Amino acid sequence: MEQRKLIRLGNSSFAVALPKEWINRSGLKKGDEVFITPNSEGEIIVSHQQKKNLSDKKTVINIDGKDDKNIRREFTSDYINGCSIFEFTGAIDREKGKIIKNIINHYISCEVSEESSTKVVVKDFFNLEELNLNNFMRRIDNNIEEMFDIIIQGISGKKISREDMEEMNKIDLDVNKFYFLTSRILTLGLNNPSLVHTLKIKPTELFNNWWLAFHLEHIGDDLKIMANKIKSEKLTAENREIMASAFREMKERHGESLRIFYTQDNKKAYELMESGKKMCNLAENLMKSKSALLIFTGARLKEMSNASYQILKMMSHMNMQR
Repeated sequence: MEQRKLIRLGNSSFAVALPKEWINRSGLKKGDEVFITPNSEGEIIVSHQQKKNLSDKKTVINIDGKDDKNIRREFTSDYINGCSIFEFTGAIDREKGKIIKNIINHYISCEVSEESSTKVVVKDFFNLEELNLNNFMRRIDNNIEEMFDIIIQGISGKKISREDMEEMNKIDLDVNKFYFLTSRILTLGLNNPSLVHTLKIKPTELFNNWWLAFHLEHIGDDLKIMANKIKSEKLTAENREIMASAFREMKERHGESLRIFYTQDNKKAYELMESGKKMCNLAENLMKSKSALLIFTGARLKEMSNASYQILKMMSHMNMQR
């Protein structure tokens, strides 16, 4: 770090001398333009070139010799790292075309813009400048609540139907889309401070929202796994009562943890984290049962309880740093 003094220029401007080493490394000379970007922390970033527009960032994914998992993994990595144009190349037959279209269906606003037997071009049309992170997080929250309701209703009354599972899968897909989007925004915000300024959000808020989405996505996965298990099992009256009570308790505690997260109330966060041990103990007791279904249920509830705990834990830690 170098310390420089401000120099007054006329009545309305100030200047600061830039390090010669940086000037030379950037290939600048007298008369060249530099670009100044303020961020949400009151700092400014000086660059020798304007940041490339996000919509221009392109990647090429060769699919030859790769299965759908590897193609998906590569696409996800490029998506999270800010690419907006994805060119799939190789021998693209009808089956490979279906795989590509199925993959991009898991990401918000990604559409095929060009298609042939050797190339498929996908573009991300999402406008980050119009993003409202709070609305997105609330939508994920509502999705998780719906998943809880489907499970509780399925346990308490009827079996979980095929229609219920279709709805669970649809909701889970929605949750995954928002999780990938928040991961993308976090990465872009870390690498491009001007985006943080555009979104009018602090870097800590970017991280908090990603942390929330990360754990909500895990809770959604556990709920979907639990629904599949319940659908394939024959529940006794006793197990129905035990499981319904446990999931109602989990839903209530999870909802309270999110209310605390949104209000950033440290005192209530500590209280709920402490009382949350009760939920963890309940889950561990189920895991000691002789019923394989209750053992399975306890394991899932313990995972969900831990995720809710981690949401509050990180929120309280971040608030302590303010």
